[in-house]
Amino acid sequence: MGEVRKIIAHMNSAMKADFVLDEGLVGGCAYDAHGAAISEEDMAKAMAADAVLFGAVGGPKWDHVAYEVRPEAGLLRLRKDMELFANLRPAICYPALSSASSLKPELVEGLDILIVREAHRWRLFRRAEGNRRPRQRPEARYRYPGLRYL
Repeated sequence: MGEVRKIIAHMNSAMKADFVLDEGLVGGCAYDAHGAAISEEDMAKAMAADAVLFGAVGGPKWDHVAYEVRPEAGLLRLRKDMELFANLRPAICYPALSSASSLKPELVEGLDILIVREAHRWRLFRRAEGNRRPRQRPEARYRYPGLRYL
């Protein structure tokens, strides 16, 4: 997030933009500070903002915290309460890495795409009905066994 601050500061000064930054904690750092994946104060900041930008939320340090307060719970709450529906994931293959791909270099050279990953609310938050199979942890929510992803 430090680099984002630098870019926004440059845009504000060199391009006469008027971005106002406010920061909060989400994920593991929020758990360390508040005992929750996101505090009510930071949730209110996010809901009042025009845009929300954040980096990684978890890590192995928090693998064994309770399900309700795991770092990902902050991200899921933001998605749910803000009614978000997609993740934007850029994929770029730099020339120096094209030979390291499992695909043929001529297929990945110059790759520069944006993957829009659907994250519809019902897929993230609705509890499965009927035949259930647990995820990795027994206390975790269940997924739809027959849900097809294209």
